Amino acid sequence: MQYVEDGIDLIDDFFEAKELWKEALGEGIKNAHSIYDMYYAVLARRNDALLMTNDEQLSILCKKLNVEVVEPISKVGSF
Repeated sequence: MQYVEDGIDLIDDFFEAKELWKEALGEGIKNAHSIYDMYYAVLARRNDALLMTNDEQLSILCKKLNVEVVEPISKVGSF
């Protein structure tokens, strides 16, 4: 239970999906990509935030959408 509480303490803000769905749906359709992933991309874009992902397709799409992407350390250090 402590791990759950520690994880929640890392969260700065909560956002309602209903605030993002139209934009996420539009980007998903326009870019033929998962709407689920687009929620993260749209949220990062709206908040000028970095998006951390192991998903290569999402990373490429985020760069196209002018969303800065950070690759996890495990991926950066791999050979």
